[in-house]
Amino acid sequence: MQADLKATQMELEHMYNKNQLVSRIRQEFKQCEQFDFAAAFEEIGVPEKLGFTILTQLAIHKRANLPTMVGCLRHEVDFLSQATDALERMARGDFIDWDPEQELFIVKLDITADVQREVDTYQFPLPMIVKPKTVEDNFDTGYLTARYSILLKNNHHNGDVCLDHINRINSIPLSVDVDVVNMVHNQWKGLDKQKDDETRQDFLRRVKAFKKYDDTVHTVMSILVNAGNRFFLTHAYDKRGRTYAKGYHVNYQGNDWNKATICFAEGEIVK
Repeated sequence: MQADLKATQMELEHMYNKNQLVSRIRQEFKQCEQFDFAAAFEEIGVPEKLGFTILTQLAIHKRANLPTMVGCLRHEVDFLSQATDALERMARGDFIDWDPEQELFIVKLDITADVQREVDTYQFPLPMIVKPKTVEDNFDTGYLTARYSILLKNNHHNGDVCLDHINRINSIPLSVDVDVVNMVHNQWKGLDKQKDDETRQDFLRRVKAFKKYDDTVHTVMSILVNAGNRFFLTHAYDKRGRTYAKGYHVNYQGNDWNKATICFAEGEIVK
């Protein structure tokens, strides 16, 4: 049984590595069998790497103004004018749309719904279904295959931090409270009506973002339940030494619903 769980854990980590947002979407375009994008970019005078980045960023953003797109391309051009020229050529070549009234670039070539669901589910590390490995240094995680800083954001250092605490809290088995998940609906504040300083489009975008997150949360929880409903969250420190659970979809430090859906796998009655 433990060997089966370890194999499943390895597969979940593989899916996470495979579905890093930018690289996965870029690969979908680069490996397309129905159309040779590289040849098409050459024909319209857009560097191949730049063309794939434009398609990828619009597939992520769906809609973006000129400053946003130029910002996304800034590391791939020597001059900003090269970015604006490439965007203009891509629009004229019918790879992306340009709305002159809203002054927005709009996605025209998107990834499939199946790929989008896979990216949504696995682009963040899932909780572990086997006990995490012992964290032995500041560049470790507890995952079987992944290594990255135990310190959040760009605060990595090799100085002394309390790894014993990380290992202790990583080793606490948790489970999904299925009754709460099935009977109580998740909610985000402010989705009942449009804000005074918000456009209708922005309001609908927030509603859509919640639905996408909520659907993905239920998918991830189903994966955990089907794997035995016993899982572990890994943890990290911020620069002040505060401990944070490294869970995006499942996290006892989330909103009220997130907290209510997680319980100890080895619970005890409090007397």
